[in-house]
Amino acid sequence: MFQEKKIVSFVRRKGRKLSKVKLDLLDNILPAIEINSLKQNEILTKIKADKYHKINLEIGYGSGEHLIKQSQLYKEELFLGCEPFLNGTVKLLANIKEQEIKNIYIHQNDALALLTVLPDEFLSKIFILFPDPWPKTRHHKRRIIQERNLDCFYQKLKMSGLLRIATDHSDYASWIIAKMMKQKKFYWQINNIKDWHKEPQDWIKTKYQKKALAGRNYYFFDFIKISA
Repeated sequence: MFQEKKIVSFVRRKGRKLSKVKLDLLDNILPAIEINSLKQNEILTKIKADKYHKINLEIGYGSGEHLIKQSQLYKEELFLGCEPFLNGTVKLLANIKEQEIKNIYIHQNDALALLTVLPDEFLSKIFILFPDPWPKTRHHKRRIIQERNLDCFYQKLKMSGLLRIATDHSDYASWIIAKMMKQKKFYWQINNIKDWHKEPQDWIKTKYQKKALAGRNYYFFDFIKISA
């Protein structure tokens, strides 16, 4: 029987060959913090979910700079990160080892697959920072901000939970606003139109933002889950 091909919002990238130091990180640091199961009970046991009053998720953490910063600012909270790019994961592991961070777990595959098996109303925050804008019209179906995914985010966030999205792509910013305004499940936390260019108070500029986005507009969106 013909099966519809799964649409994903990311592309796996093949990086440079890893050095021995980086391979050691994958061998010695990764196993303790990697979520490699998609069974709910195994995930909750692995991350010791009952120890934390707030659990957060970053979808596409890149090199992990934002994830590291958040874990340091909120040491009493747990942070889950999803990223399919191995070289980015290695950089994150190096920081976790150097700074002895204990409140990060990672999943090296599709974040939506992980979200699907997490309990409902489980997460306090979801971060989606500078996702691939898929600028060509024929690729818009790959954008992670879609009605079906927003329904999933809503389902997995606690009431008053935060969905934070950032992009440097003006067309994608318009797309995000259009999609969010069509639904009644999130409140856009904004006072005036200038606010969407202001970095959140607990923001950290990543190397990507400093280098690749120099001179470009940034768009920051904080959406709060409300009663549907």
